[in-house]
Amino acid sequence: MPLVDRDKVRVLCGDTVSPQKLTDDQIDYFLSDNSSDIKLAAADALDALAALAAHDAKSTKTMQTQTDLRSISEQFRKQAKALRDSVQDEPAIAVAEQSHADFAAAQIICNQAARTS
Repeated sequence: MPLVDRDKVRVLCGDTVSPQKLTDDQIDYFLSDNSSDIKLAAADALDALAALAAHDAKSTKTMQTQTDLRSISEQFRKQAKALRDSVQDEPAIAVAEQSHADFAAAQIICNQAARTS
């Protein structure tokens, strides 16, 4: 069964383990806010997860756990930046190269000759 866009966002941001940190409504909002661009929506979801981890780090008492949660928050932010950068690096329009086998090339020449005569 193919994944729907919401599930693709969850896979990209790693929010697949139950219970999920982000609600379906939040994921849908990220998709609508980014014109259904899955990578940009996942980047926003990662930012939200980073904010949650940072909040958890502030509310945690022990120093070791706090450091680990801040590290997780930073990793989420780095992943979000990487996704945004990958979207910027993608070409806006992809051009397919035409294949002109011998038969196709001969057909093109014949068609051109028929049009000009």
